[in-house]
Amino acid sequence: MTVKRVFFLILAAVLGLSACGKKEEVKEVAGPKPLKVGLVFDVGGKGDKSFNDASFAGLEK
Repeated sequence: MTVKRVFFLILAAVLGLSACGKKEEVKEVAGPKPLKVGLVFDVGGKGDKSFNDASFAGLEK
């Protein structure tokens, strides 16, 4: 008899505590923000017909 009583006591405690939980608020999402990407050039700068131009061409794709 005491096992049943302990079981129902624990069950009542769990149900009581779960009913006191914080409700989650639903937030409206406007949509993803546009992605901003930066590129840092080397000493040669843009137009060096090498690494900087290749990385800039990849960035534009």
